[in-house]
Amino acid sequence: MSQEKPRPPRGLSSIAEARELRASRVFPAASGQFWLWSLIAIVAMTIFYWKKTQNENDAFRARILAKQRAIAADHGGPFFALRDRAEKWTAELARGTFEPDFIAPSLKSQGPDFPLARAPGVYLRVTHEDARSPEKIRAAARESLRDAFTSCLLRTPHLTQHQGQACRVSKECPQGHLCNEADVCAIPGQPFNLRLAYHGLRVLSDSWVRSVQSSGDSASDTLILRRYEMDIDSALSNDLPVVTDLLRKAEFFLVVVDEIPEGFPKPAEGSLAQAIQSEPHNARVALYDLKSSQLLLRLHRQVDATIPAIPGDAATLDAQRRQILNCALAQEVRSALDK
Repeated sequence: MSQEKPRPPRGLSSIAEARELRASRVFPAASGQFWLWSLIAIVAMTIFYWKKTQNENDAFRARILAKQRAIAADHGGPFFALRDRAEKWTAELARGTFEPDFIAPSLKSQGPDFPLARAPGVYLRVTHEDARSPEKIRAAARESLRDAFTSCLLRTPHLTQHQGQACRVSKECPQGHLCNEADVCAIPGQPFNLRLAYHGLRVLSDSWVRSVQSSGDSASDTLILRRYEMDIDSALSNDLPVVTDLLRKAEFFLVVVDEIPEGFPKPAEGSLAQAIQSEPHNARVALYDLKSSQLLLRLHRQVDATIPAIPGDAATLDAQRRQILNCALAQEVRSALDK
């Protein structure tokens, strides 16, 4: 019995082969040369894109730093001069054993309602441990808030600092207002807290410049540089005009250094500086004339007072204790001036 011969494919043989290849889903393997050139193309495109992004970020960074240098030249002089004096005086007040009390004769003769009590000034309050170096003072100043000590000691207008438009940055506030520690747009009260000066002039700090310089060259770093650009534009249009004007008008620097009682526990919530103010402790107070750089007052007092039983939750009680004790410290200063 003879074998049946296979039937020849219908049509062209090349079409039949293509049809069989599609049916088996088998494709010819790419050559090694193809993959090599593909890899070279991908690497070249990656390097080109990275280099392009790097050049764009370098130019972007240079524009930001050039703007920062221009701001430092226009606004930095008065701030740096005041900052350096304030930090030097604060460190001297906290250093070692406290020196004897001192009240300048000119201030003593004026009594508790001395003219500077109604003048614009700058205020800073830090703990003894945070006053050991300029870097620590600057970090601690971020927690330095207006308190009842200045309200009870001075006679400057008391502005509401907790009512107004909610904000995150001063750019969201009306002209002449700053976004304060309560995240509210408000006209800065007197004495002007040095915390707001550090924040408002943050773009002049070495740490801000280093942050810009250390930003990388990737696409994500471009977004970071844009945030720095927005930050410097916000400072230039809102913070700098207000802060530099207040510092220019300031006539005195008032500083309080709170001594941490031995064995004082670190609070579970809130700052140590605020916790100390709600408990009896020793404090150092100094007042300087910014026009002449002369020391006007230096006192060392124990902050203590009778705390009445006041109902309320823990946070409310702490706030009330701080007010009472801070007013008691202010009364100690006023009594010293009245003697």
